[in-house]
Amino acid sequence: MSDQEVGPNICISAFNEALETSKRNITSAAEANPICWPGPETMLLDSNRKEHLMAKRYLPELVWSSAESIEQFNSKCNLVQNSIAEKLCIYF
Repeated sequence: MSDQEVGPNICISAFNEALETSKRNITSAAEANPICWPGPETMLLDSNRKEHLMAKRYLPELVWSSAESIEQFNSKCNLVQNSIAEKLCIYF
């Protein structure tokens, strides 16, 4: 596809498809996490220790896979999609 063939609609469709894929992947990962990884034991690490800093930096929050967190994520993705669509209506 040449540069002349790439228009706003193609770019927006690709962006929306990527958002939908992200939503599906995160929902699937949350559903596959029945044991609530990472475990609450990570909260017991001494906050002054290197282990705590590494856990905080590299592990997700304990509630990342909760239904509420996933719903918030999906809602924000939908807001982004709607915002882009509204802005396009203004320009085109």
